[in-house]
Amino acid sequence: MQHYVHARLHPGRDDDLIAWLESWSVGGRSEAIRALLRDGLRMHQMELSMASIVRQAVKETLAGLQVTDTQERSALNANEVEEEFGAQLDQLLGQFG
Repeated sequence: MQHYVHARLHPGRDDDLIAWLESWSVGGRSEAIRALLRDGLRMHQMELSMASIVRQAVKETLAGLQVTDTQERSALNANEVEEEFGAQLDQLLGQFG
């Protein structure tokens, strides 16, 4: 079974897409569009996976964090936050290259 997708491109708004499509032979346009859709799908799935990893790491990091006193909260300055969590964040982000 074949599925069809119809799209309208508007001169002025979609000139870049129109030029790109016109650069392909008639038989190659569908394959080029499918390749781009697959690349976009892979990127989207990778972004969802990365977001999930970061959310889990933040959740695990914050799970052990407890501040019980207002004075303690005000005493935690930006440098201390960097020292406390910066290395963990650098390690996490290093996993993504």
